Amino acid sequence: METRRTNVIKIAAIVIVIVLLGWWLGSYVSATPSYALYRFEQAVVAKNGVKAAQYVDFESVTNSLIDEEEKARATMQGPNAPPTDPRAQLFGQMLTREFLRMMAAPIAQALRSNFIGWVESPDTKLAGANFTLLRAVLALRRSDDSATTSLTDEKGQTINVGMRREGGQWKITSLSGPAVREFFERQLSQLQRRMP
Repeated sequence: METRRTNVIKIAAIVIVIVLLGWWLGSYVSATPSYALYRFEQAVVAKNGVKAAQYVDFESVTNSLIDEEEKARATMQGPNAPPTDPRAQLFGQMLTREFLRMMAAPIAQALRSNFIGWVESPDTKLAGANFTLLRAVLALRRSDDSATTSLTDEKGQTINVGMRREGGQWKITSLSGPAVREFFERQLSQLQRRMP
């Protein structure tokens, strides 16, 4: 009788430990940037653009893209650039920077809309997305409320991804790399064509 009672107590203790461990892991894992990337990828694969967009802060991404554009323009105007009047060059840089900052909200809305359309398009192919995401999760570097990682697109180009925790949810807040720059330039030219 004593051994049966001891066994029941041991089994009950093991079940309680497993339940508590499962609950703790579930609550911990769901609060990590890796889990947010996983949920983002699942929404993209399921072609649910609206759900995938919930994991992206398009205003922050737009501001990071504008910063990247400024850096790229500064690099293009390095020592090998054709000589120009420094005042005109400075004015042009300020005008471009201020124009892009002023247009950040419409650009963010256009990016969100185009992203949702891209995700939900039947033409969007996502071969190998799981393997790429796994590498990104493994390469994730995290501090308190921010995380960074990198992905490789289908052309082999690196995309650097920055994430921040906002209101308890991790969101993608910055993107950089050659593929991102090309994408942003296409978005800007589409936006310019729509303007009167």
